[in-house]
Amino acid sequence: AAAEAPASFMAPAQKVQDVTWPSLFEPRHLACAPNSAAGGHAVALTRRGFGALVPNGGDGVRALPFALEGLGAAPIAGASWTPRGLLLITEDGELLRCAGHAPDAETSTWRCAAAAEEEFAKLPMHEGAELLAAAVSEEAEQGTVIALVYKHMPEVVGIFRAADAAWHPVGEVHVPRGASGVHLAFSGEELLVSTGAGDVLRR
Repeated sequence: AAAEAPASFMAPAQKVQDVTWPSLFEPRHLACAPNSAAGGHAVALTRRGFGALVPNGGDGVRALPFALEGLGAAPIAGASWTPRGLLLITEDGELLRCAGHAPDAETSTWRCAAAAEEEFAKLPMHEGAELLAAAVSEEAEQGTVIALVYKHMPEVVGIFRAADAAWHPVGEVHVPRGASGVHLAFSGEELLVSTGAGDVLRR
């Protein structure tokens, strides 16, 4: 018989939470709560601004449906949950902030508004350009950083840092050729790039 592997040899099993989602809910984005958020563990969002909040608790929780208010016509290209609330980037390059850490309990809505010009410069978008995927991080040590994938350049993730009222390029990640379903997310200072084929790139 084969010898048993030491317990330390095996990676710890990932904890899976049993969540009941709203019917006909097809999310595109998942944003995990920062340590300071008390409203829930994660938020799932569709491209058109319908969402579900996964509350704190054990197995068998029911995700709470809500709607984002204040969005324009462009779909959401990326979402991040920062210590100050949700930050959204739309496909046409608009940056929106949704303050707080939970939707309004009475109306089941989460109010969003365009980020103030004095807070963020306009995103680096050429005329007619659209975004395929996006993510934003507000980590205190590195400042505000965004990652963008343009529809006309789907194999390159551009990384920009905010400084002196402008966005400055600080690097890029190359996505495998022909990859579909590209998704971006920041984990601390690390950028995670995942594809529909299961590829995960870190930077």
